Amino acid sequence: MTKKVQVKSIVKTAVKTTDAEMVLFGNRIKEIRQTLKLNQKDFANTIGISNSFLSEVEAGRTKVGQDFLLNIVNIFSVNPLYILSGIGKMFMEHEKEEGNETKKNFDIEEIYTGPDSILVNKMLRDIRKSTLLRFAVLEHYQRYSFQYKDIINSPSDS
Repeated sequence: MTKKVQVKSIVKTAVKTTDAEMVLFGNRIKEIRQTLKLNQKDFANTIGISNSFLSEVEAGRTKVGQDFLLNIVNIFSVNPLYILSGIGKMFMEHEKEEGNETKKNFDIEEIYTGPDSILVNKMLRDIRKSTLLRFAVLEHYQRYSFQYKDIINSPSDS
């Protein structure tokens, strides 16, 4: 029961958007579909929704739930941060195999060594394992980074 409450909370937070944000979100969904070279019917069928619902989403006239987002992320390897905010690359980079060794394109755990690195690295491992946690963190980050964009984007004092 706790998991259902968490899911509802995330979806409820995710759908608190303005009309302008909905239009931008719809434009990103359309851009993703077009980049994949899919028509609305094929894209909608692949992610398990109706063509008319997809049309409404792309036009910014309807809100989506978590399943919609998860399907796009999981089926097409789309970057969830890009879907929600337009930040970052459209598609997630996958691990590349070279010989018997698997190399990751980018591993923050190897870069981050701050005073709270143990906690941050545990959080990153947990985020990799749980799509639900990943969406919760990204949703929080999106709202935080928008609210404090002037502070985040200002040159550092050091």
